[in-house]
Amino acid sequence: NPDKEVVFFAVGFETTAAPNPKSKGEAVEKAERLVAVCGTYCGACPMYINNQPGDTQKRKEMFERYAGGPMNMSLETLVCDGCLSDGNIAVHCKNCNMRLCAKDKPDVTRCSDCPDFPCSRIKDFSSDGKPHHAELLDNLRNLKKMGIKDWTKHEQELWTCPKCSNSLSWYD
Repeated sequence: NPDKEVVFFAVGFETTAAPNPKSKGEAVEKAERLVAVCGTYCGACPMYINNQPGDTQKRKEMFERYAGGPMNMSLETLVCDGCLSDGNIAVHCKNCNMRLCAKDKPDVTRCSDCPDFPCSRIKDFSSDGKPHHAELLDNLRNLKKMGIKDWTKHEQELWTCPKCSNSLSWYD
């Protein structure tokens, strides 16, 4: 269907497609829930992209790639609405140390709001060898400097293909 936009993201060495939720002019305010406590932009996460309306067969194929892995995923836990959403939270983020820490602190939504930033939790997490975690300290500093609206808009643009306007994942 030429009217239906798709998002491409890589899982392993293969690429999967899902509809692009941001292509219809989604408001930045609504997208702010995709700025995780730790400074990750959830809009580039395959779990989030996979949860957008689309081909259920693609979701099943993605599940088969992850099934039996260290996270013991089910088809239901493969989906995520973003770290700060009221909906589904990815299995690997549900019990995140930074997320749980922020819940217990008044006036702290993200690590950048915390008077203890940068603490050992975020330093350790950002040095675990995953490329999208390595940028978290800079993300959080930029978030504090730019403000949530501008930083979110910046991340949306960063993780959108300039040629086709489809969302990109961290693994693309």
